[in-house]
Amino acid sequence: MHPTWAGTFVLAALVAVFPGLNFVLLDSDCLPVTLFEVADLWTEAFLARFPAHSDGGLPKVHPLLALQRFRTDPQVEYTQHRVCSTRLGQGALVVTEPHSELNAGLIVIFHPSLFDWKAWTLRFRGSPGTIPDVEFGEEASKLAVPFWGKMGEFLMRSRISSELSDEEKALWIQSGLAVSPLMGTCLQYSLDFCLAWALIGEWTSRVLFPVPKGQWPRHGHAGALLQNYQCRTPRIVAWARAAFEQGALPSLLMMPGIAPVFSLPGDRMFQATEVVPGFQRPAIMHAYGGAKTGMERALATIAPEG
Repeated sequence: MHPTWAGTFVLAALVAVFPGLNFVLLDSDCLPVTLFEVADLWTEAFLARFPAHSDGGLPKVHPLLALQRFRTDPQVEYTQHRVCSTRLGQGALVVTEPHSELNAGLIVIFHPSLFDWKAWTLRFRGSPGTIPDVEFGEEASKLAVPFWGKMGEFLMRSRISSELSDEEKALWIQSGLAVSPLMGTCLQYSLDFCLAWALIGEWTSRVLFPVPKGQWPRHGHAGALLQNYQCRTPRIVAWARAAFEQGALPSLLMMPGIAPVFSLPGDRMFQATEVVPGFQRPAIMHAYGGAKTGMERALATIAPEG
């Protein structure tokens, strides 16, 4: 796979295997510089989407239960009971910059819970001596089966085109995912966001970034796309566009479901590219682009404060 997509596959695997843990995916040029809890980010993101005393909020029922064929499906489950601004639920968060293309240096996956990891770890802790690699390999294979099973369940929890309203179809077209296997799916778990992101990366890595003989290219191979996409402006294969992991996130922000995809703004709010004297330090520094050259100096100015 292309290096920019590697984190999405690792994130999906970790989220599937470790229940009840929150995960944060950071760019190499992104660094929290203020102490905060993941729960703080959930609260801020939740209230930004659903302000206090507003009529909005998370769906109270699973949207797929409106269809008769899903009402007896054991894989369709409402996962957001008692969730509020101070009580974490299923969902994801991107902290991004206020430009036309989303650039999230920090991504949080909230509270996934799928496998009985506690029983797995207790068994290995009780094993005498060192555990041979072959035994770890066997266990990894066992975990891979239910992981791919979750992938299949996610794709099967979807509505066909005739079950979508015209407005919903329009949103899928706007997202760029209308002709993908993701069309009609519903985010039920935090893991579903990770799986969708990784699936886009699977296609991208196979089609736009075939394994090269030398170094990986910085741009995708436009020859793998139809003429209409080759002539797209901005080019789909340009750096940080839809061919890359960051460029795929705007599409995921539009995906429907009961596990929301939140976003918090950067630009000297929740994150910044620099430390400005006389102003409160940001929660997160994301020194993308040319800002990398000044990151070491900026961090040195706040180091005495801790």
